[in-house]
Amino acid sequence: MAQGARCEDLVIQAARAHETRGRNLPNPWPKRVCALLRSLAFVGLLAPTGASHAAPHLPGFPSGSDPAQQPGTNASHSELVLRVEGTLSADSEQALLGLIASERNASDITLTLEHAERPLASWLRGVLEERRALLIAILDVSAPNDWRLTVIDATRGRALVRHLPGGLASNAASLEAVATILNSAVAALREGLEVASQPVEQVLPLVAPPKERAAPGVLTKPEPRKETPAVAPARSRLRVRGGVAATVASLAASVSATGGLNASLGLLASSGIGLRLGGSAYLPARYRTELGDFDLTRSLLGLGAGFSLRLPPFSLEPELGVSAELMRRSGASPAPGVFERDDNAYARVGPFAALRLRYPLLSMASLELAGSATYYPRRIRFVARSAETHDLGGPSPLSFSAQLGLEIMSP
Repeated sequence: MAQGARCEDLVIQAARAHETRGRNLPNPWPKRVCALLRSLAFVGLLAPTGASHAAPHLPGFPSGSDPAQQPGTNASHSELVLRVEGTLSADSEQALLGLIASERNASDITLTLEHAERPLASWLRGVLEERRALLIAILDVSAPNDWRLTVIDATRGRALVRHLPGGLASNAASLEAVATILNSAVAALREGLEVASQPVEQVLPLVAPPKERAAPGVLTKPEPRKETPAVAPARSRLRVRGGVAATVASLAASVSATGGLNASLGLLASSGIGLRLGGSAYLPARYRTELGDFDLTRSLLGLGAGFSLRLPPFSLEPELGVSAELMRRSGASPAPGVFERDDNAYARVGPFAALRLRYPLLSMASLELAGSATYYPRRIRFVARSAETHDLGGPSPLSFSAQLGLEIMSP
């Protein structure tokens, strides 16, 4: 809307140029054209898809049909009230306020920032009853990956909701988008235009419109009680994610770390809780001893649950789960005098803890670095038989691994 502030000036310049050719434009023409341009710009940002139509007038809210009640002419509605639901860092709040102030060109509209210290329903009723707000905005950042912005036309009692997928973690322009939407709405309301078509009660079912106060000495008939239909709770939004990574893991003190490939598939809820199923396959490692050597080939399957934490521009996800390992011994080359044994396979299961760090590359792709530690209670020992039985040791019960790869997440 920074360019919208110069809309009227540009139209006036066009009118003066038109006058030089011998034609005079009506005096209100620049403002009307400017209002039309602002309306078109605002509709592009806020209007829902499909045909829009006016909603029925709500009892208790001022009607938008009377020019005397238009927000641009009512001095009591002179505030933009912004409420933040959830945790937004102080730096992000200051940046958002600065963006709104830099784009807002109306000196008679003041900006008020409030936090979720009172229940939403009672707070909103109070703001509506005070009749001081031109526009009310509720920014819900409680779900880090799915911001929700509710814009309320306080003079008409109508509202709309816009989602900002990814939040600030996946979209650095989320704050600019919020500021642009709010400033566009304020400019449209000051021109007497409508910015929303749904009643507040439909968008926020727990909020009722403010009641009109009866004049002193006038008896009012009590309104009949209406049954409120049950409102289904909002469902958590799930996103599918998958990834592929190069991995390296320790095996035993006498064997160097082995490399392999990891693939995973999981789900991530809007609350930040996620599930992941992953598998790893490693290259064969040569286990060498004085009595002979052999190959160890292993593969892993793990299931874990974690919680995603936003540390812009990074996201951090601690994870706990259980891992199953299948190890196969093959290709034995015994020393002279040692009996050769058949190939064999071993399995062990244990808990693991992992920590994943992601950096967004694109809106749906992130670079992921992960580290984990797994403990296997079952001890596996290798032996060699000759005239006697010799203990050759075995894999360590504690295994460490690291991964570097790419994660893809659905919109």
